[in-house]
Amino acid sequence: MKSNPKHESGTVTIQMIAKLANVSHTTVSRALNGSDSVKPATKKRLLIWQMSWATSLTTVPAA
Repeated sequence: MKSNPKHESGTVTIQMIAKLANVSHTTVSRALNGSDSVKPATKKRLLIWQMSWATSLTTVPAA
């Protein structure tokens, strides 16, 4: 799995998610908004990325 890049401001953008998941930014937006037009396999792939980022963003590095 690729690393979790962030925008210069420290946020993850729809465009970044789309690029890493190999889908369009429109597909990411539709999936985030619960559209039925996004295939379940694609939603699952996007969910995996989301969980990965959420974990890495909330994990505090050991001192």
